[in-house]
Amino acid sequence: MWTSGFVMAVSAGLCAATASVVAKFAFSSSEADRLCSFLLQLYFSNVEPTDKWTLMSPVLRIVCFLLMLSFNGVMWTMYVKSMQVIGTIQATLTNTSSNLLATAFLGWLMFGEVHSIRWFFGATLIVTGLMFMQKGSKDLTSEEDHQSKKTR
Repeated sequence: MWTSGFVMAVSAGLCAATASVVAKFAFSSSEADRLCSFLLQLYFSNVEPTDKWTLMSPVLRIVCFLLMLSFNGVMWTMYVKSMQVIGTIQATLTNTSSNLLATAFLGWLMFGEVHSIRWFFGATLIVTGLMFMQKGSKDLTSEEDHQSKKTR
């Protein structure tokens, strides 16, 4: 049962990262135009972009906006279910870690973003802090269990 919760938490993080990518296309006209040019070259290599293709960018932005809402909805559903299965702190740690890694990779792959050492250091601090919270939560739970057994 733990593995299904883990898979749901990782999937929630991946959905969040994907939602951020499509949000960038939805809210940045320059990125949407760049994607339109790429798609035109990919599927219609012999066609020059003309005015009739100018409608493609707003349509693509609307589609990306709807995809962003969809990915966020799926992400929240999976995240809540993972919290029910593996616990709040473990789900948060797993979700945040997978989201950070996937966001960094997708940003590099799709937009050519380069992250500094400071970004990776900050991401490491966030994940480390969540790991400390998880350890502290386990220690408190085992201490409470020990106390309840003593009072019986």
